[in-house]
Amino acid sequence: MRYYLLLFCFLFASPLMGQFAYVDSEKLMQKSLAYLDLTKKLDRLLAGHKKELEGPGNELQQRQKKLTQERDKLSSDAFEQKIKEFQKDYESFRARTASLKDRYDHFKESGLEQIKKKMEIVSKNFLTTQKYSAVLDKSAIYMNVDLPDITDQLLDVLNKELPAVVLEKCKNTEGVCDA
Repeated sequence: MRYYLLLFCFLFASPLMGQFAYVDSEKLMQKSLAYLDLTKKLDRLLAGHKKELEGPGNELQQRQKKLTQERDKLSSDAFEQKIKEFQKDYESFRARTASLKDRYDHFKESGLEQIKKKMEIVSKNFLTTQKYSAVLDKSAIYMNVDLPDITDQLLDVLNKELPAVVLEKCKNTEGVCDA
């Protein structure tokens, strides 16, 4: 309640304090060149991960089928040994899958963080140069007040200053993973 009262006071005191504007931060993020670049890089990374896991995954499925068929033909000790070997390989496959997921998540988080930081810098600079007192996020405005939308202007600046993201190296349990 206090938040809305404060927002109400700011909006109606704006002639005394300066100009207000709003930005659609979701649109700003999703239409930025850096976000599109990040999406392409993550898609390529994911395709590489799928390709890497496809062979071992298919091999494990074939081994599982073969073990099921051989169950009655093998002695219980031999079957138990093969099951242990299969479980060990399966756990190794699961660990590799988890590692690749962590790698993907790290790169995604790193890329989004770069974009968010640059969006913040661009917004602050825009506030200063354009003499705005405040810029509100579109999602936080619940009043029927006619404020200028500066999303496209900020998008132009963001695209000039950050046309692409750099996916940094990440540390995981297996060491360093490359971009």
